[in-house]
Amino acid sequence: MNKGGSMTLDYRKIVKYPPETFVEATATNLIAGSNTLFEYKNIDYRPKYIITLAGLSFDNSVDGRFTLKVDDMDGVMKINNTTATKGIQYNEEVRIPASKNLVGTLYMPSTVSNYKFRHMIRVERPTPLTKMFYGFELSDRDRELIEKYGIRNIKTKELNPFEDNIQKVITSGKRLTSSGTIFRITVPRDYKVILLDISATTPASPNQATIEVERDGVDTLSLDAYCLQGLNPIWNGSRYTNALRVVALDEMVITANITSGTHDFRITYAIGKLTLEEKIRWNLDLTPSEIKEAESSNLFELVEAGLA
Repeated sequence: MNKGGSMTLDYRKIVKYPPETFVEATATNLIAGSNTLFEYKNIDYRPKYIITLAGLSFDNSVDGRFTLKVDDMDGVMKINNTTATKGIQYNEEVRIPASKNLVGTLYMPSTVSNYKFRHMIRVERPTPLTKMFYGFELSDRDRELIEKYGIRNIKTKELNPFEDNIQKVITSGKRLTSSGTIFRITVPRDYKVILLDISATTPASPNQATIEVERDGVDTLSLDAYCLQGLNPIWNGSRYTNALRVVALDEMVITANITSGTHDFRITYAIGKLTLEEKIRWNLDLTPSEIKEAESSNLFELVEAGLA
């Protein structure tokens, strides 16, 4: 089996402020037969993270057969003809969590060079709420919090504690003819910046324009514009965007490495005040008054339960 290009994100190194959603976009060479597009192994959700497959994008000009293995189950998802997918300009929206392994395999009838593929994963902390929602094994502490707060009766689709205090959503564009900075922002004290989308003109071949995202001193994403969705794809009457979520509390820098041509880039990000719940969730320093407020409103335990 061909392992293909490096299309598996090292989420343990890049996640800082979960929940976060990352995208991987790299052209890869495929053999005739089975090709591993991505492979997340040895996931242990109990102490650290839950990994959820959040999106897939295929080059639908080439036919292949895709299968997804989740934990010990083969064929959890099957696409018999990738020519029937929306294409690399869009995203097949999925939500498939894994507690052990997540492996995507593409069977090709013949060799393909520079195959376009993109996938997204969501990385989040395992709370009693998320573990119950995904059907994962619960600890005694999980059951205690579930009963205490009536979590079994919560409509999870109505619960979204992760976008508090967003004050502005901004889109900016830049044209480059050589390598340079697309976007840079220093985050004001007690604020957060959330990268929501990256778009670029589609080059004629791979590696003409690659995009690097660094936030808070961590190299987080490396994307080939050849495998992104382009600047203006329209789906059901609306402009399609990647549903990214990459958080910065200090600085975010996005650069382009350009080998030839002129390239347009577009960045969409949000900015807002840090909430007390986020400071607790991300183990940030609290002032004495914030500790007092959190204790008086039981926020430490609500965050632990996944309710704040």
